[in-house]
Amino acid sequence: MSSSRLVIRWSLTLLALALTLVAVLLIALRLLLGQVDRLSPQLESMLASRFSAEVSLNEARGGVDGLDPWFEIADLDFHSRKGLGNVPLLEVEQAKLRLDTAASLRRGMPVLERSRLEGVTLHLYQDEDLSWQWPAPADVPPELMPRWVRSVAPGLLDRRAAASAGLGR
Repeated sequence: MSSSRLVIRWSLTLLALALTLVAVLLIALRLLLGQVDRLSPQLESMLASRFSAEVSLNEARGGVDGLDPWFEIADLDFHSRKGLGNVPLLEVEQAKLRLDTAASLRRGMPVLERSRLEGVTLHLYQDEDLSWQWPAPADVPPELMPRWVRSVAPGLLDRRAAASAGLGR
Protein backbone atom coordinates (compact mmCIF):
# COMPACT_ATOMS: atom_id res chain seq x y z
CA MET A 1 0.00 0.00 0.00
CA SER A 2 1.38 3.40 -0.94
CA SER A 3 2.14 5.94 1.77
CA SER A 4 -0.32 8.52 0.40
CA ARG A 5 -3.12 5.97 0.50
CA LEU A 6 -2.20 5.11 4.10
CA VAL A 7 -2.24 8.79 5.08
CA ILE A 8 -5.65 9.29 3.45
CA ARG A 9 -7.05 6.20 5.18
CA TRP A 10 -5.83 7.35 8.61
CA SER A 11 -7.06 10.90 7.98
CA LEU A 12 -10.52 9.63 7.09
CA THR A 13 -10.52 7.35 10.14
CA LEU A 14 -9.62 10.26 12.43
CA LEU A 15 -12.26 12.45 10.77
CA ALA A 16 -14.88 9.73 11.30
CA LEU A 17 -13.90 9.44 14.97
CA ALA A 18 -14.08 13.22 15.45
CA LEU A 19 -17.52 13.41 13.82
CA THR A 20 -18.73 10.49 15.93
CA LEU A 21 -17.53 12.25 19.08
CA VAL A 22 -19.33 15.46 18.03
CA ALA A 23 -22.52 13.48 17.37
CA VAL A 24 -22.35 11.77 20.77
CA LEU A 25 -21.76 15.11 22.53
CA LEU A 26 -24.72 16.70 20.72
CA ILE A 27 -26.99 13.82 21.68
CA ALA A 28 -25.85 14.10 25.31
CA LEU A 29 -26.42 17.87 25.23
CA ARG A 30 -29.93 17.42 23.81
CA LEU A 31 -30.75 14.86 26.50
CA LEU A 32 -29.38 17.03 29.31
CA LEU A 33 -31.17 20.18 28.15
CA GLY A 34 -34.38 18.21 27.76
CA GLN A 35 -34.15 17.33 31.46
CA VAL A 36 -33.44 20.89 32.67
CA ASP A 37 -36.86 21.12 34.37
CA ARG A 38 -35.65 18.53 36.87
CA LEU A 39 -32.87 20.91 37.89
CA SER A 40 -35.29 23.68 38.92
CA PRO A 41 -34.98 22.98 42.68
CA GLN A 42 -31.17 23.14 42.50
CA LEU A 43 -31.35 26.35 40.46
CA GLU A 44 -33.75 27.87 42.99
CA SER A 45 -31.51 26.98 45.94
CA MET A 46 -28.39 28.31 44.17
CA LEU A 47 -30.10 31.63 43.38
CA ALA A 48 -31.57 31.83 46.90
CA SER A 49 -28.17 31.44 48.53
CA ARG A 50 -26.49 33.84 46.09
CA PHE A 51 -29.08 36.63 46.53
CA SER A 52 -29.94 35.87 50.19
CA ALA A 53 -33.63 35.72 49.28
CA GLU A 54 -36.46 33.27 48.74
CA VAL A 55 -36.65 32.18 45.09
CA SER A 56 -39.45 30.41 43.23
CA LEU A 57 -39.28 29.21 39.64
CA ASN A 58 -42.39 27.94 37.88
CA GLU A 59 -40.91 26.47 34.70
CA ALA A 60 -37.51 25.83 33.13
CA ARG A 61 -36.99 24.42 29.66
CA GLY A 62 -34.02 23.85 27.44
CA GLY A 63 -33.05 22.33 24.14
CA VAL A 64 -30.84 22.54 21.11
CA ASP A 65 -31.81 24.32 17.89
CA GLY A 66 -29.33 23.19 15.23
CA LEU A 67 -26.03 23.48 17.10
CA ASP A 68 -27.20 26.29 19.37
CA PRO A 69 -28.40 25.41 22.89
CA TRP A 70 -31.25 27.48 24.33
CA PHE A 71 -32.69 27.93 27.81
CA GLU A 72 -36.02 29.44 28.94
CA ILE A 73 -37.48 30.13 32.35
CA ALA A 74 -40.95 31.34 33.29
CA ASP A 75 -42.26 33.02 36.44
CA LEU A 76 -39.04 33.60 38.38
CA ASP A 77 -39.76 35.43 41.66
CA PHE A 78 -37.40 36.72 44.35
CA HIS A 79 -38.85 37.61 47.77
CA SER A 80 -37.15 38.65 51.00
CA ARG A 81 -36.83 35.94 53.64
CA LYS A 82 -40.09 34.93 55.33
CA GLY A 83 -39.13 36.40 58.72
CA LEU A 84 -38.35 39.77 57.13
CA GLY A 85 -41.76 40.55 55.70
CA ASN A 86 -41.64 38.38 52.58
CA VAL A 87 -41.73 41.47 50.33
CA PRO A 88 -41.18 41.11 46.57
CA LEU A 89 -37.71 41.94 45.25
CA LEU A 90 -37.63 40.89 41.60
CA GLU A 91 -40.16 39.29 39.27
CA VAL A 92 -39.41 37.94 35.78
CA GLU A 93 -42.30 36.60 33.71
CA GLN A 94 -40.09 35.03 31.07
CA ALA A 95 -36.39 34.84 30.21
CA LYS A 96 -34.92 33.32 27.05
CA LEU A 97 -31.26 32.70 26.19
CA ARG A 98 -29.75 31.18 23.06
CA LEU A 99 -26.04 30.55 22.63
CA ASP A 100 -24.47 31.16 19.23
CA THR A 101 -22.13 28.18 19.12
CA ALA A 102 -20.19 29.17 15.99
CA ALA A 103 -19.51 32.72 17.23
CA SER A 104 -18.62 31.38 20.68
CA LEU A 105 -16.03 29.02 19.21
CA ARG A 106 -14.59 31.82 17.03
CA ARG A 107 -14.29 34.29 19.92
CA GLY A 108 -13.32 31.80 22.60
CA MET A 109 -16.07 33.01 24.94
CA PRO A 110 -19.86 32.57 25.14
CA VAL A 111 -21.81 34.72 22.68
CA LEU A 112 -25.57 34.98 23.12
CA GLU A 113 -27.52 35.16 19.89
CA ARG A 114 -30.81 35.99 21.56
CA SER A 115 -31.26 37.18 25.10
CA ARG A 116 -34.72 38.36 26.05
CA LEU A 117 -36.35 39.26 29.36
CA GLU A 118 -40.09 39.89 29.48
CA GLY A 119 -42.21 41.24 32.30
CA VAL A 120 -39.38 42.28 34.61
CA THR A 121 -40.34 44.15 37.78
CA LEU A 122 -37.61 45.31 40.16
CA HIS A 123 -38.89 46.33 43.61
CA LEU A 124 -36.66 48.75 45.53
CA TYR A 125 -37.35 50.11 48.99
CA GLN A 126 -36.22 53.45 50.41
CA ASP A 127 -33.92 53.28 53.40
CA GLU A 128 -33.60 55.79 56.30
CA ASP A 129 -30.73 57.53 54.48
CA LEU A 130 -33.04 57.96 51.44
CA SER A 131 -31.14 55.42 49.33
CA TRP A 132 -33.02 52.80 47.34
CA GLN A 133 -32.17 49.15 47.90
CA TRP A 134 -33.47 45.73 48.79
CA PRO A 135 -34.15 45.04 52.47
CA ALA A 136 -31.28 43.28 54.25
CA PRO A 137 -30.08 40.53 54.10
CA ALA A 138 -31.14 40.33 50.42
CA ASP A 139 -28.32 41.65 48.29
CA VAL A 140 -27.29 41.88 44.67
CA PRO A 141 -24.03 39.96 44.17
CA PRO A 142 -21.15 42.37 43.41
CA GLU A 143 -20.41 40.71 40.07
CA LEU A 144 -23.94 41.62 38.90
CA MET A 145 -23.52 45.29 39.87
CA PRO A 146 -22.83 47.57 36.90
CA ARG A 147 -19.17 48.60 36.60
CA TRP A 148 -19.99 52.28 36.99
CA VAL A 149 -21.53 51.60 40.42
CA ARG A 150 -18.40 49.72 41.51
CA SER A 151 -16.07 52.46 40.21
CA VAL A 152 -18.09 55.55 41.24
CA ALA A 153 -19.30 54.35 44.63
CA PRO A 154 -17.06 51.56 45.92
CA GLY A 155 -18.19 52.34 49.47
CA LEU A 156 -21.74 51.41 48.49
CA LEU A 157 -20.80 47.74 48.36
CA ASP A 158 -19.00 47.97 51.72
CA ARG A 159 -21.97 49.81 53.28
CA ARG A 160 -24.42 47.22 51.94
CA ALA A 161 -22.26 44.37 53.21
CA ALA A 162 -22.00 46.00 56.63
CA ALA A 163 -25.74 46.69 56.71
CA SER A 164 -26.56 43.09 55.80
CA ALA A 165 -24.30 41.95 58.63
CA GLY A 166 -26.11 44.33 61.01
CA LEU A 167 -23.07 46.59 61.50
CA GLY A 168 -24.05 49.69 59.56
CA ARG A 169 -27.00 51.05 61.49
